[in-house]
Amino acid sequence: MEVYIYRLEFKGPTHFGEIGIDLENVGEWVSSDTLFSALINTMSNIYKGDYVSEFIDKFKENHPFLLSSLFLYNKDTYFLPRPMYDDHIPEELKRTKGKELKRIKWLSINGFKQWITNTNLSAAI
Repeated sequence: MEVYIYRLEFKGPTHFGEIGIDLENVGEWVSSDTLFSALINTMSNIYKGDYVSEFIDKFKENHPFLLSSLFLYNKDTYFLPRPMYDDHIPEELKRTKGKELKRIKWLSINGFKQWITNTNLSAAI
């Protein structure tokens, strides 16, 4: 599988609401379904006829491509949300650094790899 990273930069301020009353909650990232919806909306403004419907129909049988959510980056450092799964982390590390582990919201790519493989995790905290 080929993977591409696109760095999107918005021309102005953005506000991506999350579920709540009147969307008062603000998301830290843009979900993949919001990105896909924006793509379809843009296509429908550009292309006429059945093109957009045919494009969407392709996703009913197989997926010509997959989109991830839009995550944060700073210069050349990309971040991913901390995985919820932590059963592989040693109990001693959870006991000594438990609160610090729970406060982590974002991990760099290297930190993410360390988290999922439990490789030198205490140094990454």
